[in-house]
Amino acid sequence: MKYHSDPTHLEQAAATNPPTIVSVTVVATSPYRPAARLLVDHLWQELDQRYGPNPRSRFTPEQIDVPGLLFVVAKADGRPVGCGAVLPFFDGVGEIKRMWVEPDARRQGVAEAILYGLESMAREKGYHTLRLETGVRQPEAIALYNKWGYAPVACWGDYANDPISHCFEKKIHGSSTSKH
Repeated sequence: MKYHSDPTHLEQAAATNPPTIVSVTVVATSPYRPAARLLVDHLWQELDQRYGPNPRSRFTPEQIDVPGLLFVVAKADGRPVGCGAVLPFFDGVGEIKRMWVEPDARRQGVAEAILYGLESMAREKGYHTLRLETGVRQPEAIALYNKWGYAPVACWGDYANDPISHCFEKKIHGSSTSKH
């Protein structure tokens, strides 16, 4: 399937002809890779539709290319369909960023595979806690994080006074990456 730059088109295509994903793999990769850039571009298109354009929250690979970065791409049957990252926050704490799944691959376990991969890789790199921020207009993301044991916490930094932000945290050191 070809990627389309219009997420509305992807949502309509998924609604009329949903694919059946047979296998999902999550691999660490560079945010500079073309598939990673394309997925992040699709993420921003969708966030612009939900919240309105916000150029301040955009990022380039150079802005996240820091020691300790984990960036993953999920492939469904070999096709890149999702991404996510963990950025170092402070000693042993990482922040999940840029988690996203193409509309035609949603509700098939891709987001769970990405989250499982990020948690596992973060634990291997010595992180003991993961934090994240998501917005009020992303109820599916909030439900996913609740399901996977992320607890609401006070927002930090730029999110602290943002009425559309919800922040979460999960201890991962020594814990299972399962939902429970």
